[in-house]
Amino acid sequence: MLAPAFFKDINNYMTMRISYAQYRAGSTWYRVPATSVESTVMEDGTVRVKVNVNSDTPLTVNRLELYNTAGELWRYQDCDIEIGIGQSGILFWLDFLVKEVVKEV
Repeated sequence: MLAPAFFKDINNYMTMRISYAQYRAGSTWYRVPATSVESTVMEDGTVRVKVNVNSDTPLTVNRLELYNTAGELWRYQDCDIEIGIGQSGILFWLDFLVKEVVKEV
């Protein structure tokens, strides 16, 4: 059984390793600094990475990517989410489910 310290360590590791996110609107890429990215562990073992995407102008986000400190792509999500007039932005949740699987030999 995975103990709470394991999830604390996984969360700390991800927080240290996440460098930035970037999103695409149309064909233009925008970078989101790590200060706008946070990682938390949910009760079911899911590590949730939250990415705030803010824009002063309406746009449609069609892809979100998450990168580590080595500049390697960790995860991507194709989407079609609009930031409309009067909205300040959107919040993406990228979930990583961590679970223990015991196999009998």
